[in-house]
Amino acid sequence: MAYVAGVIWLTRPPYVRWLAAVGLILGSAAMDLAGRATEPVPFAASAIERGADLAAADVEWRSSPVGLIDAVTSLAGYAQRPIAAGDPITRAVVAASRPIPEGWWSVPVELPVAAETGQDVRLVGIEPGFSIDGVVAGIATQSAFGVSQPGLVAVPPEAADRVARALATNRLVILLGT
Repeated sequence: MAYVAGVIWLTRPPYVRWLAAVGLILGSAAMDLAGRATEPVPFAASAIERGADLAAADVEWRSSPVGLIDAVTSLAGYAQRPIAAGDPITRAVVAASRPIPEGWWSVPVELPVAAETGQDVRLVGIEPGFSIDGVVAGIATQSAFGVSQPGLVAVPPEAADRVARALATNRLVILLGT
């Protein structure tokens, strides 16, 4: 029986192969003409500097296939890194909280679990008058093997030495802002 089916498939003229080819071409044309679903995606109309507040004037909306780019849903936020003109504005380059000021130093600090990147902190030392405001630059993490990494707190350059000395002697308290 299989031999007979093979003979029918290979006999001249190959009507079945012609029908399959025509069906494939018609199906491809129908899919191409149907169009794809698109969504508006924000792109940088001009270069945006790190830390700049996003504004409607900085954005040009373009159509992109649905799900292709992980774009931001809201323009409320700050640029975490420089965005070149023409680049898409994705969630990876926008932060909802204020960025770390330029020139500040980050010091490793044991942070509470509730700390979030961009959150205000106050570092208070044991010595009188030692109180410095900072910003959480990175949250504490713990690997699957239980190895923990401290978080990072950015502080002004003039306070970095005092904070490092207080950390080295275990004389520093971290207060989280709301």
